[in-house]
Amino acid sequence: MIGQTGNLAISPGITKVNYDPGRDFAPISLLIASPHALAVHPSLPVRSVKDVIALARANPGQLNYASTGSGSAGHLGMELLKKATRMDLVHVPYKGAAPGLADLAAGHVVLMFTSALSTAQIQRAGRVRVLAVGSLQRSPSLPDVPTIAESGFPGFDVVSWWGALVPAATPKDIVARLHSEITKAMASPDARTRIAALGADIRTSTPEQFAAYIRSEQVKWGQAIKDSGARVD
Repeated sequence: MIGQTGNLAISPGITKVNYDPGRDFAPISLLIASPHALAVHPSLPVRSVKDVIALARANPGQLNYASTGSGSAGHLGMELLKKATRMDLVHVPYKGAAPGLADLAAGHVVLMFTSALSTAQIQRAGRVRVLAVGSLQRSPSLPDVPTIAESGFPGFDVVSWWGALVPAATPKDIVARLHSEITKAMASPDARTRIAALGADIRTSTPEQFAAYIRSEQVKWGQAIKDSGARVD
C-alpha cells in the first residue's frame, strides 16, 4: 500500500481508525515528499515570510487562509506556522485543494499553506505567489524559493509525504526485495524528472528510517492537533 501524511501521521491522532500504523504495517521506504508552499494572492503586499508576519501582526484576525479541510495537513501545517510566528489568522476550510486554491486565485482568501503538488500549476500561471516552502532544505523543484526555516524559523519542517508499506506479517526477505526494487525504480532519471515536474522530491529511505520518520511525524502532528484543538469536519 501507499501510505501518506494523512492516514499514517494525522488521522490516528484526530479520529478513530481501524488500524495502528506501527503495529499493522511493515514500512518499505519513504518515496516522495512535497513541501508545503506558502502561497498568497498576488494583490497581497508581501514578498517574504517576514512581510506576511508583519502584515498579520499589524492586522490581527484580519487575514484569512484557506485549507483543504479542518484537521487536514494544510490546516494543521498553518497552525504550526501560526504558533511559530505568533500570527493571528482566520481559518477558512474547504473540501479539498482545488476549491481553496480557486478562491485564493480569486482573492476571496489571501493565504494558503498546502502541498507544492497542488500549487504548481496555478503558480506557473501567475495566479498565486509562492513565498516560501516548509521543508528544511529548498526543494529541487522550487530552487529559488526560500524555506521558512531559513526565513528565521530554524527547524520548521512541514511536508506532505508518501511511502510504501506492506502488512506487518510480510516476511523480511520480501520486505528487503521490495525495498531494493522500489528504490532502484525511484532512482531512475525518468522518475526524477517526472516527479520534479509535479512539484515533489524523491526521498527514499531504509525501512528502519521510514518507521522512525512515521513515529516522529505522529508526534509533530499530534502536538499540532492538541495545540489547535482541530476537529475533523
